[in-house]
Amino acid sequence: MTKSIDNYQLRAALIQRGFEDITSADRSTKSWKLQHPKMRNWVSIKLAEDTLRPMRTAPLVIHPEDARRVASAVPIAAGVVFQDASYRGNSTKYAGGMPGRALSLANESAVDAFVAAALIEADDSPAIDPLIWAAAASDVDAGLGGRVVTATTRKALIEARVGQGRYRKDLMEIWHRRCAVTGCGIEKALVASHVVPWRESKDPETCLDPYNGLLLAASIDKLFDQGLISFDEAGRLLRCTALRGVDLLALGITTDARLRSLSPKHQPYLAAHRAKHNFNS
Repeated sequence: MTKSIDNYQLRAALIQRGFEDITSADRSTKSWKLQHPKMRNWVSIKLAEDTLRPMRTAPLVIHPEDARRVASAVPIAAGVVFQDASYRGNSTKYAGGMPGRALSLANESAVDAFVAAALIEADDSPAIDPLIWAAAASDVDAGLGGRVVTATTRKALIEARVGQGRYRKDLMEIWHRRCAVTGCGIEKALVASHVVPWRESKDPETCLDPYNGLLLAASIDKLFDQGLISFDEAGRLLRCTALRGVDLLALGITTDARLRSLSPKHQPYLAAHRAKHNFNS
């Protein structure tokens, strides 16, 4: 099994990152229990038979739900390594006797990566389907092409890739929590859309720039993403020749629609969108 920082170092590192030791003081134990206020499940740090002897082999055990999220979110080279099988130690079983998953954290950077991944659902963004998150993570890692970024930046890139997290919050602020075209304020129907998508620009700054984004009602987002509509320098709606006005009206969009506001920072991204979809010809 991959070696880890020892259990005493790990306990100290997690406490520094907001975890609290909730181990019962009135019982003999073969592990410590720690809980983060933003995590639903506690984590366990194993102790050797000689509890004073540091333990360096997979000392951390976590709930299987957390394990799935962490495994899909951490970079491959982050130094976070899971044991193949579930951990069977009696002192670290969860409700109903559910076994946890043991993992090794190679160093302090690996601890940071683990914590960032474990807290993915800790903010007020909508929960992201694990399969969608895993696909976005794979796309981001491929786009980075080996470039090293912090765990926090990687998490932000994945969230931006799926239109959530800090990126969505920034768009909500810029567009006052309403569709950039229609003014629709039904937040669950609004999409944090990229003007220049990640698949075309692998630059993290471009991906995370909220001015490379429009907050759009879902139907408008689909038209924009497919290049059926765009917007000119003044924010006026442009439509491809195949898109009839009557079809737009069926979606509640008039042919004279326009962006409700526009910043000079939006212009280079919108120009790139127009050029890609041949609205300049």
